[in-house]
Amino acid sequence: MLNSCTHSKSSHHKLNLSDEIVRMFGKDLQAYAVESGIIEESRETKYGMPSSLEEFQEQVMNIGAKWRNGCVNNEEFQNKLRDGGILMYCLLILKSYFEHDEEWEEYDSRKTVLILLQVVANAMTANKPIQIYLYEICDHILFKEILPKALTKGKNMTNIACMSIYNSIAKGNLQLEGEFFTNKQLMLDLLDNLYETKQTKEWIFLIYKKYFLSKAYMTEADEPFFFEEEEYFSKLFDTVNENNTLLNLLEIMDHFCSEETQATEPARASETYKHLLMFCVNLISRFEDKFHPSTTNTLHMFTFTQFECLFVCLECMASLSGLINLSKEKSLQVDLRKECTRWCLKIFNQTGLLVMTRESDHSVDNQPNEYEEDQMYMGYKSLLVRALANLTYATREIQDYIREEQGIPLILSCCAVQDPNPFLREWGVFCVRNLCENNEENVKFISGVKLESLDESTEELLAKQGFKATIENGKIKLQKIVLPHESSSQEGESNTSDNAIYENDQHE
Repeated sequence: MLNSCTHSKSSHHKLNLSDEIVRMFGKDLQAYAVESGIIEESRETKYGMPSSLEEFQEQVMNIGAKWRNGCVNNEEFQNKLRDGGILMYCLLILKSYFEHDEEWEEYDSRKTVLILLQVVANAMTANKPIQIYLYEICDHILFKEILPKALTKGKNMTNIACMSIYNSIAKGNLQLEGEFFTNKQLMLDLLDNLYETKQTKEWIFLIYKKYFLSKAYMTEADEPFFFEEEEYFSKLFDTVNENNTLLNLLEIMDHFCSEETQATEPARASETYKHLLMFCVNLISRFEDKFHPSTTNTLHMFTFTQFECLFVCLECMASLSGLINLSKEKSLQVDLRKECTRWCLKIFNQTGLLVMTRESDHSVDNQPNEYEEDQMYMGYKSLLVRALANLTYATREIQDYIREEQGIPLILSCCAVQDPNPFLREWGVFCVRNLCENNEENVKFISGVKLESLDESTEELLAKQGFKATIENGKIKLQKIVLPHESSSQEGESNTSDNAIYENDQHE
């Protein structure tokens, strides 16, 4: 029987698969099937020595399906495959395929390889000794070569590769976490394959969630995530209009942050939150020239993909600014939070962001529809105010900074009008509350603000209700509109209501 990884010949050797593979692996297949207990030893067994590659592959798929299914929730059977040399046998066939994939593909061998990948994936599920065994044999070939290559071989193999990677680290196997998380190219490849299938997306999110949280126990406190490093950061940013790698990373971050925000007990991962927030700040800073757009120079306009990245980045920052408030190290991160505040105010100061319309013939399946696009165009201000509200919470330095940078009028403007931005007014009120908490200077500043005019949308809304508004000494007074056909007695009545006076300095 095969018992080492030396049986597969060099990748430089041209295989004659019809003879070579059958000779190398065919004669052992029946013995391994008997060893595993899925068939009884008999002279009349249907699994004799295959005479061709086609017959060999048919036998592998039949026997492999039994091995794969037998591993499900069955640690005893998993161990039997390891102890009987069957996992090694599967690994050798996989090794041959990925060293000679072009020759294998000539014989329509993908299904054969897929079933063996499934056997290996199921065998290591919740079985740490087998994970270590598969990692240590054959110079780590499964995790260093086979799984990374499988990511590029189409939807089915990509899905199994992602499942295998997650299964190997799901139970806290730090050795394997270190192997994968330091393989930066593999982590990028995962991002590129995020939307291969629905299952692939779920596996990759779980892998990245483990990666984000590993900051708490695997790395030095200040060691960056790979995407923070200048080489990879620049690569992600510079290719933003060519592929969705950066956008996919941001969407994974947003999913992670949303889960943490909604969790009853968010993870104690202050270093994770800090590094992700730093990444968001650095990314926004790269878009600085877009915040002073020129109507005549498209270089200073956002492409749609760039704007989409900015929007998701702001979603992440809005969540992270709240999560970081839970950290005991909150007081040590004032500079980072102040930098977040600066960029929020910088974007907020723009009357609007110029975005080039996406060409219809450049559509991608996972791009948002028109309704979602409208939500982004409307919603980015709400995200800015939400982030400012969280950043301001119980932090005197940020409260004062916003006042000094003339940010309070911007926030007040969100409270006084009906705006299509979802929850803009609610977050604006919350932000004003946080600005004023234990801060007399901000209270006095807001008390001194007087309302000078109403926006057109508010005037139209009041008119529909039969009222006209006038401003007197910073206060709104509402007068009922009297129509010509109404009685003269009504015209003589005072239409000013004390209950319809809006004191701007009392509005939160």
